[in-house]
Amino acid sequence: MGDVQLLTVISTAFSRPQTATEIVRGIASGLKIAFRLNGATTNFLDFRQDDISETTLRTEFMNLFNIRCPPSLNNQQAAPSIVYINEFEISSPYDETFIITDMAFCGRRALTNSNEYLVNGNTLNAEYMCFAYKITTRNPIFMNFQVQIDEDPPVIEHILLTLRNDSRWHYKCINLRDMLEEYSTMYMIADLFLISRAYLDYYVPSSVMIDTVTLRDSLPIGYEEDNMIMSTDQSSTGLCRFPFFYNGQNHSSCILDEDNMPICGLTPNTKFYCQNSSIEGVRRLFPKYQLLDNSFHIAHSTMNHTIDIFFRYTACMSPSLIEVLPPTVGQAISITHASKPVDGQYSIMFNGQLYYPIPAKITESNLANLLQSFSDFGFVDVARTGECAQYSYTIQWLANGEQPLISIANSSEVKPIDAPMTVLSIRPGSTISVFYNLPNDLLRTMIE
Repeated sequence: MGDVQLLTVISTAFSRPQTATEIVRGIASGLKIAFRLNGATTNFLDFRQDDISETTLRTEFMNLFNIRCPPSLNNQQAAPSIVYINEFEISSPYDETFIITDMAFCGRRALTNSNEYLVNGNTLNAEYMCFAYKITTRNPIFMNFQVQIDEDPPVIEHILLTLRNDSRWHYKCINLRDMLEEYSTMYMIADLFLISRAYLDYYVPSSVMIDTVTLRDSLPIGYEEDNMIMSTDQSSTGLCRFPFFYNGQNHSSCILDEDNMPICGLTPNTKFYCQNSSIEGVRRLFPKYQLLDNSFHIAHSTMNHTIDIFFRYTACMSPSLIEVLPPTVGQAISITHASKPVDGQYSIMFNGQLYYPIPAKITESNLANLLQSFSDFGFVDVARTGECAQYSYTIQWLANGEQPLISIANSSEVKPIDAPMTVLSIRPGSTISVFYNLPNDLLRTMIE
């Protein structure tokens, strides 16, 4: 591979941060290229020998914004024991409030619909079922397993799971044979069994999230049972107590601090650096910034040997410049900068009345509530499109009659300065009152 980037030490038995030292620098082969953004690096790609498509490039760059788990959890090439995998990754609409650590254990998305299958159409035997979960309800969690024993017809088993409901992400592996034998003695005499489907009980609420489901023949590397995690995530310099508070949040496992070093506890003057870490801790790598899903576009020109990438962060800040690795084989150039986010407030004029203040980035529901709070505005329905640099609001009155046009009275407090604001009439309302003839039967009342 030639010259490669330095290792990052994320677990140490010492009382202070440790660094990796480069002894001998390799020579770049010039055959493979990788890209780095905010400390995260893609796989090395061979543009000469392999057919690198835009789909491949999109996957590589999108992975820089994913939660990256240890390969043995969800990579079938790295862990051949995996016979079935479901990651629940789907595209999503614009959402500037999206917080990836809440929405996924690996990747960017998790299952939030209890009516969908965790496993569907599996045809291979497996010893374990592993999955990540986050539960915010106190209700018992049942899972249905469609099981086929030897050559018998499949049956549905309704089994209660023992899971932690503390609103945090956890990772659990179930020994399927032990679970089924405990549920029914008939599985003790079964030579083989097959889990073809698995799904949450119909009555499980939507407050349960599932991610990174696998059926497999062996446990992931370094897997710990629930009762072992707090003893795994420990420091050599002091006893870590969980949960501990850091940056305004409490944590039940090791986390990375601002220097990307794993810590498992804090005292007023001392940081405890993790000696070991669990899968639920810092063995997962988190993106520095979060991506707006619908902002990412990529175009690859094999003729010009160029890759054009457009994206922006949920924080609406200008993205960092992508680095080419090794730097001798390519150059990254910033073509355009991201527009600054809209902020501030403005006033509007409607039917001779001045209304103020209207926040520039107000949500559609809050705008509807605000407008309806004004005595002369009436009832409205509001829809918002766009993203943090530009919003468009469509206001529809729910009552009959043509409404006066809204005008912008003052936008001097809107940022960035001189941000354009326009108002258009899409469709005028009707000024004619409409009456309907009701059949006589609807006007009669029976009295007994």
